[in-house]
Amino acid sequence: MHWKNSWVPKKTRKRREVSPDDNAYSDFKSDGKRKPHAADAIRSYDDFHAIQDYYLEKGQVRDWAMWTIGVSLGLRISDLLSLKFGHIIDKDKKTYRPRIQIYEQKTGKLNNCLITESVRLAMDRYLESIKYRFDLDGYLFPSKKTKGKMYEECGWRILSSAGKALNLPLVIGSHTMRKSFANIAACV
Repeated sequence: MHWKNSWVPKKTRKRREVSPDDNAYSDFKSDGKRKPHAADAIRSYDDFHAIQDYYLEKGQVRDWAMWTIGVSLGLRISDLLSLKFGHIIDKDKKTYRPRIQIYEQKTGKLNNCLITESVRLAMDRYLESIKYRFDLDGYLFPSKKTKGKMYEECGWRILSSAGKALNLPLVIGSHTMRKSFANIAACV
C-alpha cells in the first residue's frame, strides 16, 4: 500500500458566520453565571453621589462610609477592610490623625494617605450611627455576622448591589473605589 494514494484531507471546522443581529458573544457563561468584567471608574460626581444617597436611604451608614472613605483614600478593598479605628482616630478617641500609614497587603509598600475633610465628615456620621461605641483595635468596617474583619467578597457584594439597584451603566465592584479616586477626589 502506498501512502501517497491513501492520503485523505483533514476535516476542518466551519467558522460560524456572525451577523450583526446575532449576538454570538454572550455576557453569560454556559452555567448561566455572568462572565467577570473589570470594574469601571466613576467619572461623574452625580453617579458617586447617587451611590451615597442609595446607602443613606436604605439606612446603611456603614456601607455609605465604606464607599465614601474608600473613594477618598484610594485604597484597595483588602487594605480598606483591614483598617482599624486606631488608624484614623487618635488614642484620646476624640481627634483624627492627619494621615493614615498602612502597609499595602498586595505590594508590601508603606502607603501614607492624607485624611481629607470628606473622610472626617464620613467618620463623624459613621461614629454617630454606632453611638461612638468602638475600640481602637476594632475593625473600621466589621462584618455584621461575625463582628470581625469583613471578607473582600462581602465588600464587593455590597458595592455591586448598589450599582445594580441604581441601574448604572457601569460595572461597579470593589476596585471601582480605587479607580474613581483621582476623578472624585477633586470633587469631594
